[in-house]
Amino acid sequence: MVEATRNLSSSCKLQSKIHDINEDELDLEMRMERARLYRLKKECMGDEMLQVLSLLGGVLDEIADAQLQMCMSLQASLCEPLDAFAEEDIPEAYRYRNEANSVTDTSEKHFSRYLHGSDPTAQAPVQGNPLTSPTQMGGGGGWRDFRNMKSAINQRLAGGKGGGENNAVNRQNSGNSDVGGADANLRQIRCGLANAELSRFQLLRYLDSLKTRRDYELGESTLASLHGIRAYFHHCSDLTQGLAPRFNALQEAQSKSREKLEKQQRPWEAQQRCLNIIMENLRSLELDGYDPNQTVYAIEKDVGIWTLPRQLADASVYQRQPENGIVIEGWLYKKSSARISINTWSRRWFIVDETSIYYLKREGMMGGAFSNSSPERVKVCDIVLCTVRDVQPKGDLGNRFCFEIMSANNRPFLLQACGPQDQELWVNSIRKCIEKNLGKTYAENNDVPLTQRASSSSTSTPQWSPYGDATANRIVSDAEDHLNVKNPITRAVLENNRFCADCGKEYPDWVSLNLCVLICIECSGIHRSLGVHVSKVRSMKMDKLSATEAQMLLVTGNDTCNSIYEAGVRDQSGWEKPKPTATRREREEWIKSKYVWKGFLKYEKASGDGDHGEQFWNIKLYDAAIRGDIIDLIDALVHGGAVDWKNKDDGGKTALHACAIGGPALESDVEVAPTDSSDSNDWSGLECAEYLIQNGAKLDAQDDDHQNVLDCAVCRGGRIDMVEYLHSRMS
Repeated sequence: MVEATRNLSSSCKLQSKIHDINEDELDLEMRMERARLYRLKKECMGDEMLQVLSLLGGVLDEIADAQLQMCMSLQASLCEPLDAFAEEDIPEAYRYRNEANSVTDTSEKHFSRYLHGSDPTAQAPVQGNPLTSPTQMGGGGGWRDFRNMKSAINQRLAGGKGGGENNAVNRQNSGNSDVGGADANLRQIRCGLANAELSRFQLLRYLDSLKTRRDYELGESTLASLHGIRAYFHHCSDLTQGLAPRFNALQEAQSKSREKLEKQQRPWEAQQRCLNIIMENLRSLELDGYDPNQTVYAIEKDVGIWTLPRQLADASVYQRQPENGIVIEGWLYKKSSARISINTWSRRWFIVDETSIYYLKREGMMGGAFSNSSPERVKVCDIVLCTVRDVQPKGDLGNRFCFEIMSANNRPFLLQACGPQDQELWVNSIRKCIEKNLGKTYAENNDVPLTQRASSSSTSTPQWSPYGDATANRIVSDAEDHLNVKNPITRAVLENNRFCADCGKEYPDWVSLNLCVLICIECSGIHRSLGVHVSKVRSMKMDKLSATEAQMLLVTGNDTCNSIYEAGVRDQSGWEKPKPTATRREREEWIKSKYVWKGFLKYEKASGDGDHGEQFWNIKLYDAAIRGDIIDLIDALVHGGAVDWKNKDDGGKTALHACAIGGPALESDVEVAPTDSSDSNDWSGLECAEYLIQNGAKLDAQDDDHQNVLDCAVCRGGRIDMVEYLHSRMS
C-alpha cells in the first residue's frame, strides 16, 4: 500500500517509480532518453497543471508517511502479540497436557494392578524395603515376592491356633514386617494418584487462564490497532481540511474551465455545420455538363477554386491572432534563388509589419526527429527601401498570381500567392505600408510635429519636434490634425464621421469603400483580413479618392450604414458593440458578425401574400437604382439583393443599367439626346452607380438589346454627368 502510494506520488511529480532501476546504473543514452521524456511530459502538462500535480504528489507523500506509521502501529499492537501467543503460550499448554497425561497414565496403571491383585511393584516382605516413590514399584521379582508373602502370612495365622510360643513370637515378627511393606506400597500408589490429579489441575488452570488472557490481550491489541487506524484517517482528514482553500480554488477554476469549454464548443459546432455544408456542395458539383471548348479560366471561375480558401477561412473558428503592428501575414510560395534546387518553390509564412518584411524558416528534420525549436525569422527587406510589382504569367497557366519584391540592398524575391484575391491583398497591403512609411519620412524631414491621439478626448496635446527650437513649441490638436486635408469633400466626410463605425474610436481616417463606413486603424486591419470581396479598405489621407467616391461617402457615412447593418442588434442577446479599448478578438468577432454573416440586420415579416426572399430584394434594389435612392439601395443589397440580377420585365437590365438611365429628367424610354438635368437634389444616381460598381456590378453587362451600361445611358436619355462618369470609369 505504501509503495503504491509512493509510485502515485512519483507519477504526479513526473518522476520515475521508486522501484525503477537506479539512475547510476543507467548508461548515458538511457539517461538522455529519460530526461527527454521528462521534458516532454512537462511541456504537455503546462505550468498550471504541473502545480496542481505537484500539490497532489505532496499530499500523496504525506498519506504514504501516515500509512507507514499505521502499518508499524498494527505490527506492534497486533502482529507481535499474535506471534508471541502462537510461539510461547500454545507450546506451554501442550507441555502441561503431555505431562498430565504421562503422570495420569502411570498412576492409573499401578492403581488398577493393585486393585486387581496383580501389582508387580510390591517388594518381598523379608527385605523390609518399602517403596518410597512410584518409580520403585517396577522391580523385576516383586510379583513372586508379593505372592509368597501373602501365602506365608495365611499359613502362620492358621497355625498359630495350635502352635507353641516360639511359633507365636516368629509369627508376630514376620507379620509386622509384611504389614510395613504393604503400607509403604499403598502410600506410593496414593502419591501417584495425587500427582496425577495435581498435573490435571495445573493443566486445567493453565488452559482457563490462557483462554481468559487470550481474550483480553487480543482485545487490547485490536483496540490499539483500531486506534492506529483512526489516527491514520484523522491525519488524512486534517490534511484535506488544511488544503480546503486550495481545493475550493481548484474547483472554481475547473468549473470556469468547463464553462469555457462548453462556450467554445458552440461556435465550433456551428462552424462545423458550415464546413459540412461546403463539403456537401463541393461533392455535389458535376463537371459533366461543362462545354469541352470552355477555357481553364472559365472552369476555375465556375468551380470557385480561388474563392474556396476564403470561404473555408470564414467558416473556420481557429485563426491565428496576429501580433500588434502586423499588417498582413500568411502563406506564400517563395522561388529558390539557387540555380540547381530540388524544390523550386518552397512554402513560407510571410509577415509584413509597419517597418519590414520577414518570413519564418524552420529546419524540418534534425537528427531523425522533428525540431521543437522556434522558427528562424529571416528579414527580406525594409519597407521604405523596397518596391513591389506584379509579374505577368508565362504562358496560359505558368507562374500565375506572382509578384516580386525588389530592394536596393537585397536580391529580388519572387513570391506566389494562393489566388488572385490573395495576390491583390498582398500587393495592396505592401504598397500601403510603403506609402505610409514614405509619408512619415516626408513629415519628419519637413519638421512636421508628431501628434499623439487620445481615444477618449479631443483636447489639444502638446507635442515637441525633435529637430530643434524652431518647432519645439508647436502644438497641434487631434481635431486639427484629423481635418488637415486639402479636399473639401474629404474634409466634410471626416467632419461627419468623427467616430469609428465599429468601435467608436475618435477620428477614424480609414474607409471601406464598398461598405461606405469610416473606421479606425485597428479595425481597418481586421477589415483587410476579410478580403477585398468583403471590405475594400483605403486611407482617407494617403489614398487619393475620386470625387464620386468622396461624394458617395458624404451622402452615406457611418450613421446611415449602421442604421442598416445594426438595426437588429437589440434583438440579438449577448452582443455588445466593442469600445475603443476592445481587444482585437472582440473587434474581429463583431466585424465578422456584422459584415460577413450579417447577423445584426433587421428582418421584418412580409405584408400581404409577398415574401421577403431574394426576388423581393432584387426588385427593391432595381427600384432604388431607378429612383437614385442610395439608402434603399444599400438596404436592398445588404439584405440579399444581387448586383448582377437582370429584370426580365424591363429588357433584362441590371440595377446599374437602371441607375444609368434613371433620374428626375427621364420621363419615358424615348431615345433623346443627353441633357443636363439637375433640378432635383434628392437624386443620387452617381453615388448609387459608384456603390454598385464598388460591390461588383459589371460595366460591360448587356441587356436583351445587347447594350452595356454606357450604351443605355447614351441611347436612353441618361444625365450628362452620368454619361461622363460612366465613360471615365470604362476608360
